[in-house]
Parts: sequence; structure tokens; C-alpha cells
Amino acid sequence: MNVHLWVLFAAVLLLAAAVADGAQGSQMGLILLVLIASGYAVGYGYGYYRLARKTAGKVDELRAKIAEFEEKGINTDELERVLAECEAEMGTVAECENEASDD
Repeated sequence: MNVHLWVLFAAVLLLAAAVADGAQGSQMGLILLVLIASGYAVGYGYGYYRLARKTAGKVDELRAKIAEFEEKGINTDELERVLAECEAEMGTVAECENEASDD
């Protein structure tokens, strides 16, 4: 994540140098800044998407492990309760993010 901040900082410096060059330089600097900011936003969104997919896969793995424990006769009530709490919390976070993106 630090690399993204340095790239953004470099883009701002390039924009400042372009503005000092004149009107044509400032247009090029602005285009460069928009391109870099767009790339940063896409990269951030994709990273978040990968994390969400990875988390969903882990929840499925945990469900399978709980089913395996139940077959062996192990009491899994506490594990199921904790999993339900986590899923409810993840659902609440997803709903809040969806509402924020709708605004």
C-alpha cells in the first residue's frame, strides 16, 4: 500500500511541474494524474474483491469442518454460534458498504 501512496505523490509532483510549464503541460499532467488515480482505484477495488472471495471460501471451509466434527460426535454448538455471528457481522458490513456506494 505504501507503493501506491508514493506513486500518487509522484503524480502530484508531475502535475505541479506540468502546471509550472504552462497550459499544455498542465493538461498533460492532469491527464496523467487522472490515469494514475484511476489505476489506483481499480487496483484497490480488485484487492477488496479478492479479499471478499477469499473470505467466502474460508467460511465454506469452516462449514465443512464443522460438519466433519458433527459426524465424529463432537459438540459444535459453540462453533456454529460463532460462525453465525461472523456471517451476520459480515452481512452488516456488506450492507453498509452497499448503502455507502449507492450515495
